[in-house]
This record gives sequence, C-alpha cells and structure tokens, in this order.
Amino acid sequence: MKSHIQRGITGFTTMDNIRVPLDRQSFVSFIHAVVKGKVEWEDIDLVGKNYYWFLVSTNGQQLSFFLNAYYPLAAIRIESPKSEFGYLKAMELEEQFPSLGLFQYQVLSREELDEELLVEEIEQLDEVEKKQAEYWKPRTIEEIIFNNWD
Repeated sequence: MKSHIQRGITGFTTMDNIRVPLDRQSFVSFIHAVVKGKVEWEDIDLVGKNYYWFLVSTNGQQLSFFLNAYYPLAAIRIESPKSEFGYLKAMELEEQFPSLGLFQYQVLSREELDEELLVEEIEQLDEVEKKQAEYWKPRTIEEIIFNNWD
C-alpha cells in the first residue's frame, strides 16, 4: 500500500519545507456534500495538533470528521456511547458514504490508520519532524497523520 506519510504532514517543519494549512471551509463543503447534517462544533486551532476536527449531527447520531491540516487526508468516526469510538472501517465507509471517491479528500479507513508505522516512512519526514517522532514515538499511521504533539 502507498504510504500517506510525506514531509510536512506532522505540522513541524524546517524553513525549507513550510506548508500552508488547507482551507477548512472547503472541507466543510465536503462534509455537507457527503452527509446531510449540521456542524455542531469545530476545533480548528492548530496549537498542539496538526488536524481540524468537526462534530456533525445527522439522523440522530454524531459523526466526527478529521482533516490533516496540511494534506487532504481525512477520517470519519461515529460518536456514540454504544460504539467502539474508532474510525470507520473500509467496509463501513463504502456502505455509508459511497460518494467519497468523488472528492479531493482521501478518507482513510481504520485499517489504514492502524497500520504500523515503518522506519522508511519516518525517514521521509524532514529533520524537525524526525526529531519530534523520536520524542513522541508514534507507532501507527494515525499517530502521524492526526497527532497531538506540542
């Protein structure tokens, strides 16, 4: 499988590799295109993390939509006291959101996010990111793409 890990994905970079955050309004438009619901809450502050988080209410349930702030990589989670509180699996994404492939965002499944992070993937990061990874010791793809590093 192709790695999703690229320079700048963590939000920590050198001056040679500065990334401009993605437009969050475009992502909100994407959310409204794939699900009829209301954005109840948004966490768009990038201090201490590298992703945007939107909580959406639809059909009596709540969904969390996550977007890496620097690459069009996203994930969806169902929020419910009765659920596992995990990201949706590939089969669930296909069943519940069949039009995802029509958009610029790549929505990653739980299986993809749970993949073990390889040394080769860490080596693709820039020097500042490698230093952060050495400190925070991420083990999965998810821990790089959606991190809460200070």
